Amino acid sequence: INTRVDIIMLGFFMEPAEVGVYRVAQRGGQIVLFGVFAVDAVLNPLIAKAWAKGDKAHIQKALNKTILIVLGCSSVLLIVYGTMGRQLITFFYGQSYASAWVPLMFLSMGYLSMGVFGRGGVVLTMSHFERYTAWAIGIAVTFNIIMNLIFIPLYGVKGAALSTAFAVSLRMILLAFYTYQRTGINTTCFGLLTPGAFKK
Repeated sequence: INTRVDIIMLGFFMEPAEVGVYRVAQRGGQIVLFGVFAVDAVLNPLIAKAWAKGDKAHIQKALNKTILIVLGCSSVLLIVYGTMGRQLITFFYGQSYASAWVPLMFLSMGYLSMGVFGRGGVVLTMSHFERYTAWAIGIAVTFNIIMNLIFIPLYGVKGAALSTAFAVSLRMILLAFYTYQRTGINTTCFGLLTPGAFKK
């Protein structure tokens, strides 16, 4: 939902050409989602099975390993975009879309939060706490709408990207918080610092 709110609201405030620039930035930023979806496909049945057995330790260890994958992919992508993102945009889309680079960086930093705060939504859903996932999404979407109403008129495409990045980060923080509150499982990358994080 967050990835649609910005496009819809940009259409109200900006010209079609600006919306096109934002779409380029959005596509680049969402590349990290392919890795996230792949991780979720593996995690979903694993977490559901472990939760049914009451094996929280197994869930925690699996999350610790997948955090490295998501955080690693999103970090590498952020570095690539930071060093040669503008060149990549102009190569694939042309010089007229070069202004998509700054929004791309904002969005990529927002998606980095998926690696920092982990896959809380997956854990909540597989452990039958879906309503907390819905609450987190609802709060994040509301926040995104308010931020877009303020930032798009002021900063245009950059404002939309910044609003979405903040909203994605807020959603991930809330999901991590609810997951720890309801299950005691730490989905964040900070759990990697605990002794025995990867012990079998």
